[in-house]
Amino acid sequence: MQDRGSVQARLQALLEHIRETNEHFLGYPCNTDFNYDELTPFLHYHINNIGDPFVDSNYRCNTREQEREVLDYFAGLYHLPKGDEWGYVTSGGTEGNMCGLFLARETYPKGTLYFSEESHYSIFKIAKVLRMEYVVIRTEDDGTMDMEDLDQKIRERPNSPVIVNVNIGTTMKGAIDSIDDIVSVIKKNNIANVYLHCDAALFGMILPFIKNAPTLSFNQPISSIAISGHKFIGSPIPCGILLARKVCADRIAHPVEYVHSMDTTISGSRSGYGALLLWYAIEKRRHQFALEAQNCLDRAEWLMQVFQKAGIPCFKNPFSPIVVFKRPSDKLIQKWEIAVQRDWAHIIIMQHTSIEKLQKFLEELFIEQKIPLHPLQSAVS
Repeated sequence: MQDRGSVQARLQALLEHIRETNEHFLGYPCNTDFNYDELTPFLHYHINNIGDPFVDSNYRCNTREQEREVLDYFAGLYHLPKGDEWGYVTSGGTEGNMCGLFLARETYPKGTLYFSEESHYSIFKIAKVLRMEYVVIRTEDDGTMDMEDLDQKIRERPNSPVIVNVNIGTTMKGAIDSIDDIVSVIKKNNIANVYLHCDAALFGMILPFIKNAPTLSFNQPISSIAISGHKFIGSPIPCGILLARKVCADRIAHPVEYVHSMDTTISGSRSGYGALLLWYAIEKRRHQFALEAQNCLDRAEWLMQVFQKAGIPCFKNPFSPIVVFKRPSDKLIQKWEIAVQRDWAHIIIMQHTSIEKLQKFLEELFIEQKIPLHPLQSAVS
């Protein structure tokens, strides 16, 4: 057994490691610019939101009230009408996708799931776990779903209900599938039984605040949306939101006497801290989300211009904070925690991604690739 001094030493070493890696964090969509110090006293208690957020439980040490307020905020953001809203605070985007597609499968047990090859890795896993028949759709060069391929694949299964995972910002390229185009393809094939699930992990907290951005709304024929809480909003623990039409949740609900609630969520016991963190962030920052989103997009555009002036191959999809560029050395990938896919890498501009931090990375990249520093200097000036 380790003595107290050894435990403290290891904790201190771990803290220093976390602090150092936090200073070089460019490739993944997690906002690290947050402060939840006011919530520290709650860490002295076990807070469990077991059961359905909208049905009270005998387990009273919970943040169910705050969870409902979080869901109400997102229902307003995506125009889900009162009385038709359901959802819960999840452990992250994967659980949100799992629940959304579980609702889809229970709605249409004989349906076929269509998702693009640029979808988040969780979608393929979920399809296997839920034993759903699935078809992978090709993508265009920008990462959006190929509508001609979707049309062809649906025509090959004329009697099957259609379940589509719609990417509202793909993981690598930040591509946004068009809900309107997908609906047009489905209508063209006279499919009546349809379930659209939107994976909006990062972009779900960007698009609603940006002028002329693609619409994401329950006024469209969608059934569920999954958003990550630790991405744009930022959180010390992974969390997320699943929002769905209540009629979908009613299909899976059944009472559990033990906790005196309804069993509608993927997890049984659920951390009450995720709901509390999101509630706190929304209460403190709801009036600045639009500015935060625009600042991220502006800095992404700045980075694109620097890459272009330096002659580095790069691209960025509209309304995206993700800048894709030619893969750098493994040394830089490791140091700056950059996500890669074959010959390409990307940097995701989050609230903590300052121009100063980008300059430090760019200087190292330019020196490594023997690029004069003047493109960077002129961009800064």
